[in-house]
Amino acid sequence: RHVDTELILNLDDDVVALKPAIECLVRASKAGYLVGPFVRRLGSSFNYSFDEVLRGPRPAYSLVLPRLMLLSRSNMEAYAAAPPDFHTFVSREPARSDDILLNFVAPRKLRVVPPPGTVVDYDRACRGRHKEQVGGLGVMKHRGFARTSAARFIGYHYAASADLVDETLTCDLP
Repeated sequence: RHVDTELILNLDDDVVALKPAIECLVRASKAGYLVGPFVRRLGSSFNYSFDEVLRGPRPAYSLVLPRLMLLSRSNMEAYAAAPPDFHTFVSREPARSDDILLNFVAPRKLRVVPPPGTVVDYDRACRGRHKEQVGGLGVMKHRGFARTSAARFIGYHYAASADLVDETLTCDLP
């Protein structure tokens, strides 16, 4: 009810996406899909993995991360319609796993790899020796346990939505 456009771009403050990257996501977008380049996998029993799923020609994944994500108004409506207990849970749990809830209520996902050099992830580029100062929730102690707990709490309700997806599209510069 607060969004006038069909497509919504979510971009973390430590990611820079140039115009060709955003155009790539828009061209690849499908109604009701979460679309983005950063993906992760939930393992058996909803175990959260911090490894970016970037290896192999068609790696399987179960989450599109909101670091750079194109989603639709219907995804946000599904998120808003999730049971109140889930919203209360993600707002209070330490890892702020609202993205996990979003991935469960919007089960269609698509990994899209923008043209090389059009997305810069400063979280990865700048952490190094300044990790504690710039890492945010990413350096939280026991974050893996908190993310797994959140995935389990939410996932058992939306179990069918945790399936692995292996579709990946790539874009080239025009």
